[in-house]
Amino acid sequence: MTQAILLKRHEQYGLAMYVAGLAAECMLRAYHAPDQAFDERHDVAQLFRRCDSERLGSRGRERLRGPIQTVHLLWQNRYRYFSEDRLRSHLRSIRQHERGIRGKADFVKVRCSELVDACVRIVTVGEERWMSN
Repeated sequence: MTQAILLKRHEQYGLAMYVAGLAAECMLRAYHAPDQAFDERHDVAQLFRRCDSERLGSRGRERLRGPIQTVHLLWQNRYRYFSEDRLRSHLRSIRQHERGIRGKADFVKVRCSELVDACVRIVTVGEERWMSN
C-alpha cells in the first residue's frame, strides 16, 4: 500500500490503482476459506464472499463491505497494461467520469484516490484481524 500511495502522490494514477488493488486482493486471498474452491480470477467481490468468516470476523466483514464495493467497481487486474489515456477511456466507458465529481477536478485523480483509500481500509482491517488472531 505504501507504494500505491507514493505512486498516487507522484500522479502515476494508473499504476497506483493497479498496485492498490493488488494489495487488497492479496489481503483477501490471505483470508480465503480452506473449504472454498480457489478461483484464480481477480474478482475481489468473489474473494470477499469466500473469506473465512471465523478468521475475518463479522465486524471485519461489515467494515469491508463499502471498500469491497469500491474496489469491485474501480479496479481491474489489467490496469497494469493501461496507459493514463487508456485508463481515462476505460473509466469513461464504465461511467466513472462524472458521478460525484464537481468542477474541474480530474476524474482519474478522484477515482484513484477513492480506490486507494478503499484498498487502504481493506489492508488495514485485514492486518488488524490477522494480528488479533
